[in-house]
Amino acid sequence: MNQLSRDLLLLGAGGHASVVAETAVAAGWRIAGYLANEPTREARCSALAVPWLGSVENPSADIERLWAAGARVHAAVGDARVRERWSARFDPDRLATIVHPMAWVSPSASLAPGSYVGAFAAINASASIGISTIINTAAIIEHGVRIGSFTHCAPRSTIAGLAEVGDRTLVGAGAVVLPFVKVGANAIVGAGAVVRRDVETGVTVVGTPAHPLRTRGG
Repeated sequence: MNQLSRDLLLLGAGGHASVVAETAVAAGWRIAGYLANEPTREARCSALAVPWLGSVENPSADIERLWAAGARVHAAVGDARVRERWSARFDPDRLATIVHPMAWVSPSASLAPGSYVGAFAAINASASIGISTIINTAAIIEHGVRIGSFTHCAPRSTIAGLAEVGDRTLVGAGAVVLPFVKVGANAIVGAGAVVRRDVETGVTVVGTPAHPLRTRGG
């Protein structure tokens, strides 16, 4: 395989993809095109208008040229299951990690391939972020936190020191997970919730303090 380049293929063409595209350009990537089921008006009208190159399952022939030149990919979609499925189609070395230049990532933190860190987010000492996980605008990941793969920490959410969040979990906008608390996989923490106790796999919690609302299929 040739040396990997700064050319980027976006998987997805919705609102999150447009945010990722602008972040990627700010971080020095070149957007070569996007893959989606069909060309979307949103992508065509974007200030960062780039060509549609087919679907993830059936890309156009242009992909071969970009692939041979070392292009990388980023699953720019909010749905955790789709992000997981799309990411699994590629070697981890091909998954681009996108970090906004106005974010802070501690040198002792680790970001797995395919992760996204938005503007004004902070990932502090010894934190660990899983594969294709979204740390969105102004989210705070404190020291020693462990975030699983395909998870989404929404804008202004805070995961306090030494807490843990499992795979495919959504921590809603403005929510707070307190120190040492463990949130299981496939869970949802509602916007603005304050999580003081562990959350089991597949459970949705809301409110202050957070309490269970319903279960979600594991």
